[in-house]
Amino acid sequence: AGLFKLSASSVTVPAGGTATVTVTVQAGTDLADRYFGGEVTASGGGVQVQTPVALDIARSQLTLKLVGPDGGAPTAEQGWVTLLTDLDRQTTLQLTDPEITTYRIRAGRYLVQTYLQTSDARYPQITSLVRPSLDLTRDQSLTMDTRLAKPIAVSVPNPKATMVFPEAGWTIRTEQPQIWGSNDPFGVLMNLPFDHLRTAQIGAGKTPGFVSYVNGMWGQVAPDGSLHNSPYVYRVYLYEPEKMMTGLTRKLRAGDFATVRSQVSADVAGVPVSRLAFAHAPGNSAIHRSADGRQGPLSFTYDVPSTITEYYNQDKKAVWQSVAGQQGYTYYESPWTSFKPGRTYTVKWANGVVGPVFPEPNFGQQYATRYWGDTIGGPGPLHGDGAGHMGFRHVVGGSVQVDVYRNGVKIGDANQAPWTWEVPAEEGDYRLTAKFESDPAFTLSTVVDAEWTFKSGHVSDGDLVKLPMTAIRYTPELDLDNRAPAGQLFAIPISLDRQVGAAPGHTKTLTVDASFDDGKTWRKLTVQRHGEKAVATVQNPTGHGFVSLRGAATDTSGNTVKQTIIRAYRY
Repeated sequence: AGLFKLSASSVTVPAGGTATVTVTVQAGTDLADRYFGGEVTASGGGVQVQTPVALDIARSQLTLKLVGPDGGAPTAEQGWVTLLTDLDRQTTLQLTDPEITTYRIRAGRYLVQTYLQTSDARYPQITSLVRPSLDLTRDQSLTMDTRLAKPIAVSVPNPKATMVFPEAGWTIRTEQPQIWGSNDPFGVLMNLPFDHLRTAQIGAGKTPGFVSYVNGMWGQVAPDGSLHNSPYVYRVYLYEPEKMMTGLTRKLRAGDFATVRSQVSADVAGVPVSRLAFAHAPGNSAIHRSADGRQGPLSFTYDVPSTITEYYNQDKKAVWQSVAGQQGYTYYESPWTSFKPGRTYTVKWANGVVGPVFPEPNFGQQYATRYWGDTIGGPGPLHGDGAGHMGFRHVVGGSVQVDVYRNGVKIGDANQAPWTWEVPAEEGDYRLTAKFESDPAFTLSTVVDAEWTFKSGHVSDGDLVKLPMTAIRYTPELDLDNRAPAGQLFAIPISLDRQVGAAPGHTKTLTVDASFDDGKTWRKLTVQRHGEKAVATVQNPTGHGFVSLRGAATDTSGNTVKQTIIRAYRY
């Protein structure tokens, strides 16, 4: 509607003469990739005249030549598909008939990928050819020659390790990610053994923003075929910036890996922990699932508490992110990290005290933020661990209540965390409260009750502002059961973690109380603070029990935080 417009809705045609009406097309860049047509109908005095009109978007001719492994044309027993990814509109066109060699393609800039499948469809041999960038603002001829492809071969130093997940693909950054996450086009083959894959770049040169990669996991497969309690895991990510890999052969040695020993505690007894890890090259996004969403990396699972040994390679400037969780109960996520080969790292997971955290976000409005003018989202993660990993708990049989107040008046609530609310544009004094009572299966941090106060006002459309909120994070030295020594004086290190990206602020006051009866009574603790770090000292009782912690802090801008964590750790 509104695509075609007439210069006049009526005209007078003199006897023996003519009259002219101009048809104007109101076409924009978002026009659909198809033909448009219609008719201009003029009627009067019992006479009707119809004039056809048509519109097509600007197109270029692509002449595509496919060359098989023998140098000949495609054959009937071969499976061919060519994908054209429009890098400006992020749409994909599939060309599935190898007998068609000429196409009229919407003008633009494209990534072209051709797959050749041979052998058994259930266990195929795949050749992947990629032209990272093709300018189709003019007619082009392109030859996709499978004879240029070379094999992929990657191995780890442990000959007993079994490859359990191979992945090969590409990603390209055409514009900066939008505030809610990545929008990078990608192509990936998952769970295809490397010895069944050959790859090549078609055409010379480099394409900024393009990355090709291979990713693999090796471990010990249990007798029942599961990936449970593997004594080791090798994680490999290798990439080529600005070019498609033309094959890859890499025999990795022990010195190519960093050793990461993860000390994983149990939030819920008797539930295994699942472990995953992802990697990406700088400036590009990690791929978490196949394009159809049906495939993804496999998880290794472990009985916990336990110490897990993993080996990570480091290729150029790649970074890794690992996640851990007890299915249906918890989820933890590390920041993006690089490792130095030859070094050993020790990392704690699900260690006490579990409570609010503000780690480095993966995308703009991930945590407590004001954006799109008058939308407020929050709070941040309520169940990060003592190491600072982002963490969330599933409600299951528990409950959560979040309330937001402006100038003392409640203006929104939710029974999920985080949540978003539309708020008035004018600046106001806000109070955001969140209380999460965990499922009875949890033994520690059974209740997390937090409150933040801050000022907030309208932000320009397209901008976002991190809310000036702080988390009080406790990092006591606990064992794998999150247990502290009983009957002795015990130091509790504290980190006052300002939300990353928020307006600068410095802690002005900090108080901490402890309870040994699940919050019925409280005792003020001695706190020594130096900037955003502090240490509280508590006398743990004799015997066995739990310590709850209550903290409150104010910064130099008047923002405040109060946190109560029932059963923060055991003794």
